[in-house]
Amino acid sequence: MERARSKWEIIRANLPENPGTVLDIGCNEGFFTINAAKKGWFAWGFDLLENAIDYAVGTARKEGLNNVFFSEGGITPENVKKFPKFDVIFLLSIFQEICSKFSIEKGYEVFDDLLKICKGRLFFEPSSINRKYCKGERVFAVDNDFESINNWVGQLVSRSTGWKFQYIGKTAYTDNEPYRFMFLIEKKEQ
Repeated sequence: MERARSKWEIIRANLPENPGTVLDIGCNEGFFTINAAKKGWFAWGFDLLENAIDYAVGTARKEGLNNVFFSEGGITPENVKKFPKFDVIFLLSIFQEICSKFSIEKGYEVFDDLLKICKGRLFFEPSSINRKYCKGERVFAVDNDFESINNWVGQLVSRSTGWKFQYIGKTAYTDNEPYRFMFLIEKKEQ
């Protein structure tokens, strides 16, 4: 739980001042979705795990939140094209799952489509280990290496025009992946 709290502090410090809508992809038990709702955001979280969604719904009810919604389901290259627009998107520790399930190129397409439905900021925390994306393929040069991952995120963001990115913090993860690096991807000012 401490890991989630420290991650939330990084996010909270980089959220826009005026609440709007937030999409939390792969929300698990809804920690970030619920915290965004507590800050006044209308938040939608979804996850493949039914028991995680049940827990999130129960927690939101206990908190008396009426500006948060949870649904069971996953993101696919097809359904992401049908999502409405959101002011903020959380893509936290789930991108590698999308790549692994569909393919790296399909994962990149999903990322591009998320930027199309994002009105302002996307919080991106990718895995720091290549094998989590797809066995045998490398997406960045060196595992657990900030410079390699930062360069890869820059290439990923450059696929879509009008966006910039910055590193905003690292979060403790596991023994074989000591840190994950979080990036804020946001629209360039016009």
